[in-house]
Amino acid sequence: MADKPIMRDPMDSEEAKAMESGKYNSHVSFVCVLCNKSFVGWGNNPDPLAKEGVCCDQCDMDKVIPKRIEEHNNGRKI
Repeated sequence: MADKPIMRDPMDSEEAKAMESGKYNSHVSFVCVLCNKSFVGWGNNPDPLAKEGVCCDQCDMDKVIPKRIEEHNNGRKI
């Protein structure tokens, strides 16, 4: 298996940086790197579809998770 990391460090996210700086609250909104819509909350790791930023829950469920499963199944779609 290649030396491809399974997950990025969760503390290297925009939310974690905001929390560490004391600027995070539940009303902070982010922009999804996949659909470009604003959302409130923690966000999700968009890898393998994007390497930077966060994605909304909808894109995570509809795009990211199926792509991860497809890659795990060696390209076979679910």
